[in-house]
Parts: sequence; structure tokens; C-alpha cells
Amino acid sequence: MSKTKILSLIITILIYGILIFYPTQSIVVEAPEYQNKILSEDLLNVNQILNSRTSQIIDESLSRYSKMTGFNGVVMIVKNGDLIYNKAFGYANSGRNKIPLSTEMPFQLASVSKQFTAAAIMKLKQDGLLDYNDNVSKYIPEFPYNDVTIKQLLNHTGGMFNYMYLLENQWDCEEKFATNDTLIKMISKSEMPLYFTPGKRFDYSNTGYAVLASVVEHISNKPFSDFMNDHFFNPLGMKNTYVSTGTNITENSVNGFFRYRRGLAPIEYTVHDGIVGDKGVYSTSWDMYKWDKSLYNNKILSEEVLEEAFNPTIIGKRKVVPYGYGFRLKEEDGQKVVYHNGVWEGFRINYYRYPETESTILVMNNCGFNISSLTSRIKSLMNEIENEEAETKFVITSILNGNKEEAQSAYNLAIEEDNFNQEKFDLIANYLWENRYFQFYEDFLSIVSN
Repeated sequence: MSKTKILSLIITILIYGILIFYPTQSIVVEAPEYQNKILSEDLLNVNQILNSRTSQIIDESLSRYSKMTGFNGVVMIVKNGDLIYNKAFGYANSGRNKIPLSTEMPFQLASVSKQFTAAAIMKLKQDGLLDYNDNVSKYIPEFPYNDVTIKQLLNHTGGMFNYMYLLENQWDCEEKFATNDTLIKMISKSEMPLYFTPGKRFDYSNTGYAVLASVVEHISNKPFSDFMNDHFFNPLGMKNTYVSTGTNITENSVNGFFRYRRGLAPIEYTVHDGIVGDKGVYSTSWDMYKWDKSLYNNKILSEEVLEEAFNPTIIGKRKVVPYGYGFRLKEEDGQKVVYHNGVWEGFRINYYRYPETESTILVMNNCGFNISSLTSRIKSLMNEIENEEAETKFVITSILNGNKEEAQSAYNLAIEEDNFNQEKFDLIANYLWENRYFQFYEDFLSIVSN
């Protein structure tokens, strides 16, 4: 036998030996290991297994509601920190060739966009680039109202007039959409008086938030859309979220419709669609879940900065206005609610957060459907359904968050007190294995074997 054949035989034997003695290891090396991160879609499935009864009751109720009323939109629910529901109902368009709505399709958030504008201002404050009590004219010299502060625009006490009246009556350019720069120039030349002395009253103002977006642009020297991408959307992995200026609507974004006879008719864009800050953010339920989580884990904005944003405005010494920075505030059944609604060109959005329980309701509709009753129905369902197997949930979420020692202690205690659902634990472990989360799967096995 030649030396070449002998060498080839030796190499073949070595390869077979490796495959025989290390079969499992070779599989793991070829597969991805998500040691510190589980994809949102898979996390939803895990949480639905863990909260199977809750998810089922919600889905049955909302499916019946959709069939009865013709609801067209998306519902996303987070309960006690778990994303337990995310589903689209109806269609993204009208006519014969209907396209089913998807949770990956961006909706115009309308006034729910204001919280992102406020977040941009908070980021600049956090970075030491502005102070809330600064006059707006410090950053936009042509802004004609020298006594209006950034804080007054944040909490709607600046007394600003409605810019839509200004555009509808004085915009005479051939361009389809006005921009924030154009609006600032028009405001500086308009000589329109403020509604009241700044700081003396509360009056909800879209104009104020459009001006705040311009403040962000002047300080950062970049378009508002780029600032949001760089500091929020990209860092948080909000891949389908963007600021629209009227000309950059993505193909998969949802259109707004109004009800016409027995069908729907698309709403044409107007001159106002180019103005951002008061509206203009397009996002999906998946991305809004990521945003919602960031408000708890302080990935971008600090706890101190957000605490101020979630507190009411005080006018004078006594008058309390239930509005923070980009968020409305109230109490329901003794529980604090941080929320905002949005209405714009067929879009209706309800976004309700319950910080004490880390629960959230997001309802998005694109055909002018009044979603208040649907949001109320979801609230009632969440209040009626008791938490499912808290001990099992705590063990599983601790593993997925990388807290294995905490998970081990909780598991041992739950087993000792007979409060552990081994079947659900095994179902989730198997799901992780089937979806190639091998490191997580091994963590699950290690908890049981110890």
C-alpha cells in the first residue's frame, strides 16, 4: 500500500472516531446558541405556554369580538412582564385582493408618537445638552415666543396655537408636505398670539411637540428621524419603526381608511403629514413591546429621568394636571396608569401601561374604529384572570434572564411545597430544544438534575 493511501486511511479513521465519540458536541457547534437573548417571537410562544389559560381566554374573547364588530387591527398584551398575546385581525387594505394584517406591519402611532419626542428631549437632558427650564429660543433663535420653555411644551402649558390652522391657511408652496423647518419659519412670521401666558394653564398642543422635534434637530444637527434611529430605534432593535415625513412610507406600512357605505376608502395624505413630533412615528406591536421593555430596564433613559416623565404637572401651587412628558396619567382601581391615545387619518391607537404590575395593553386600528370598548374589554379580562402558577413562571423567567442560582433555589422550594407544574416546564424546555436554543435547554436540564 502506498504512503498516500495509508495517510488517507488514517485521516478517515480519525474523522469517524471523532463522529463516534462526540456526536452531540458536533451538533451544538453547528447550531446557534442564544445564551443571553431569546427572539421576541419565541418569547411570545414560551409565555403563551406558560400562561396558556389566560392566552386562550383572551383569544376566544377577542376573536368573537372581531367577528361581531369587524374590528381591524392588532392587539398586544403584556401581563406581569410576560408578552402573552400579539395578534392581528382583519386586513391591511380593502377591495378584492385583500392582504391579511400582520403584527410585522407598521401603523401610524398618531399622538402616541409624542412619548418618543419627549424621550428625545429626555435623552438630550440626560446627556447634559439642555435643561427643561431653558427657553426654546435659546436653541431656535427665530422662535418668536421668548418666555416659552421646553418644559412647558413637554407638559402642554406653553399656550401654543394650532399649527394646522396656520398650514391650511398660509401654506402656498407647490411641495406636497410642509416640514418642521418650514413650520418654524411660518411661526416666526405669523405674529399669531399665544392662547395664554406660558405656564398658567394646560392646553393639549400638537404645535408644542412639533416645536420640540425642531429643538432636537437644532441641538443634534441632524434630522429628527435620524436622531430617533441612532439613539432609540436601532439600539432597541426596533427594525420596523421609523419617523415618517410623508414621503418615506415603507411598502409594508398600513394605510389609513375611513368607512364608506359598506366598505372602506383610503385616506389621502395631507399637508400636515410632513410635520413630525406630535405624530409621525410608524411602529409595529413587536417593536412597541421592545420599547415598552426599555422603559423598565432603563437601557437608554435612566430611572430618574423617566420618574419625572411619569409624574403629573403642577400649575401654580395646587392645580394638578394629569400629564407628564408625552404620557397621560390616571388611576384605575388604585393602580397608576401611564397611557396615551392617538387619532389620525383613520388610525386609532390606545397604549396603556400599568407600571406596578409591568402590564401593558396596545390596541392599533387603521379604519377609524372606536377601540375604547375593546380596550375596556381587555382590561376586564386581565383583572378577572388570576395569575397562573407564579412559582413555575418565576423559575422559568429566572432561567431565561440568566439567573440560574435564583432559579435553582425557587425550583427546590416549589418542589418541596408541591407548587411546581413540571408539565409546563417540560413543554417549554422541549420548545427551546426544537427551536435550537440549546444553551437555554441545558440550563433547564441543569435545574432539574441538581
